[in-house]
Amino acid sequence: MKKLFFHIILPLVSGFPFIVKGQITDEQDLHFLDEMPDEVIDDLQDQDGILEHLQALTENPLDLNSVTDQELQWLYILTPIEIKSLLDHRHISGPFIDIHELQVVKGLSMEKAQALLPFVTVRHPGSSLLDHTKGKAYLLTRTSAHFPVRQGFKSSEDKPAAYQGSPLSLLIRYRQSRIRDYSYGISMKKDAGERISFDQKLGFDSYNLHYYRTNRPGKIKTIALGDYRINLGQGLLQHQGFAITKSANPLLVKRVAQTIQPYSGTSEFYFFRGAALAVEWHPEIRTYFFLHHHKRDGTIREFPDDGGLYFSAFQTSGLHRTLAEEEKRHNLSETIAGNRIEWHRSLTRFGLNTLYQRFSLPYQPVERIDNLHRITGRDILSHSLDFSGYIGGLHLFGEVATQNFKQPAFTVTGLYSFHPQLDAGVLLRRFPAYFAPMYGNTFSARTLPNNESGIYAGLNFYFSSRSRLSFYIDSWKGLWPTFQAHGPTFDQDIFLQYDISKRRHWEAYALFKFKNRADNIRPEGIGFNQVAYRNQASLRIQFRKEKYQKWRWTNRLEGTRVISREGLKETGWMIFTDFMYRPLGSSWSVAGRLARFDTDSYASRIYSLEPDILYSFSVPSFYGTGWRLALKTSKKWRNGLRTEIRTGWTFIPGAEEIGSGHNAVSGRYSQEAKLQMMYSF
Repeated sequence: MKKLFFHIILPLVSGFPFIVKGQITDEQDLHFLDEMPDEVIDDLQDQDGILEHLQALTENPLDLNSVTDQELQWLYILTPIEIKSLLDHRHISGPFIDIHELQVVKGLSMEKAQALLPFVTVRHPGSSLLDHTKGKAYLLTRTSAHFPVRQGFKSSEDKPAAYQGSPLSLLIRYRQSRIRDYSYGISMKKDAGERISFDQKLGFDSYNLHYYRTNRPGKIKTIALGDYRINLGQGLLQHQGFAITKSANPLLVKRVAQTIQPYSGTSEFYFFRGAALAVEWHPEIRTYFFLHHHKRDGTIREFPDDGGLYFSAFQTSGLHRTLAEEEKRHNLSETIAGNRIEWHRSLTRFGLNTLYQRFSLPYQPVERIDNLHRITGRDILSHSLDFSGYIGGLHLFGEVATQNFKQPAFTVTGLYSFHPQLDAGVLLRRFPAYFAPMYGNTFSARTLPNNESGIYAGLNFYFSSRSRLSFYIDSWKGLWPTFQAHGPTFDQDIFLQYDISKRRHWEAYALFKFKNRADNIRPEGIGFNQVAYRNQASLRIQFRKEKYQKWRWTNRLEGTRVISREGLKETGWMIFTDFMYRPLGSSWSVAGRLARFDTDSYASRIYSLEPDILYSFSVPSFYGTGWRLALKTSKKWRNGLRTEIRTGWTFIPGAEEIGSGHNAVSGRYSQEAKLQMMYSF
């Protein structure tokens, strides 16, 4: 194997002078994914709906002469300032004549205009939008496995295997949809280690079924039955869809997802099951209603005084591989009823949201200092008010929310274009210690908006249409102890990136990130925790080259330096080469990566988005010293069938084990393989 690497593969790939980004789809390059922090891309595993939406738009693009600000926001390409510039141009200059007129829109860079082209068109006056769309259906089957077999699948003489099912994962999905009109489908899934059994359940471990109809005639505009998602305001109370928090474009911080979305993803937690509808009472007033009832996985405990039962946390992974995981399966019920009243006129919107949540067992987090202020009991009543609008060139949006009528939480943002070359924004937020909405997903430094007060400032400075400097600084404090730090804290993120490109030829950027995080330490001889800080600085340089619109190469070098809370210093680095070959007009493509990494420990690990199959993500973390090889090939057949195969191979010389716990594999290499077949009709 060493001879293969050093005498064949390494010389071949090192001869490639350039590199491409890790995630490439055959239909359209989704640049916003490459702008996401690598640490959070893994949370997008069940967000493939955004990929389906964007790819559907490439086949049925938006009409520039009727597109709304919300539809442009759902592209995740333009900032609110750029969207207003485009709509102002249409209002002042009249209807678009050709899509290339985007290049003369004031405040819209050439790069952004080019990025919009696959998703927009110009239709003749009087033509119906839906006349140009066609329904599309597909049947998808995906399976994956790891090699060698993980420890959880192995049994010994005195102990059975921890995982009850087979090492193969399996996903089967059928969906029929027409963009801006309807969607219905079903998904069946089992993870690796889960059983397919007909004893106590209907075969697969989880099922998702949905029916969705929108843009209906009459007052009821949208209906969703089965599984769906709800997104309210800026996500203080409720946001289950795709959202960007901190990225290479510091002004993409607004929550912009549709209020009601059909759900056909792979998550077993972040969706609602029941019914939802939108009613338009007036052209400017719309009301949304939704009802959800579903059994959830949870950790059940007993009260010490009377032996009564309560739950201390939801289990959100959806994994039921071991007996312990199986015991937590669907052992409590959750009921949620809510509504939203929205008033909108032109580019101004106000929304009033109400959310009532009830559990079959009382909710009581474990007794820790960071949980002392949490809301407990069976019932939680939440309210929020959100707003979005413009005052001249200033775009303001935000939300204020409360649970059980306690002290409110809020977030408010202002974005302003100071000059055609300079856009900037400021975001203020405050989340009390009690505030912890289970489905909240607003701009926050933590997973949930809780015990946090901060200010975020970012800017984009365009030196020219080909180069941009992006910067943000985010500072926040926690007045109450957290799980990581038992005392008041003050944390900070700093980000700086410079991009330069020549459209359809090459792109390059240099990125610097600095993180300052509070943590606990317990000095020798002291019987309690003290707060200390861990610093991490990262530098990334990347160059991407495209040749003849069929070859792409990307080279990236990334290094990180961590100073632990005890003052210890660690370093890590990673270098990789990506390639993608897709002949013009061809039905097949191939992509791959060869990487070398060297880090001192898990604390200095490096994440990297890899080439993967359609509607799937792969973001492994690398630590130790080793090699990584990833390969993917895709083939479209004339009958509508598409097949894709992907493998990721990690080699760590001298290692006795890769991974940890039940997911560890013995030896110095680990491999994952995926196979997907998709039939479209």
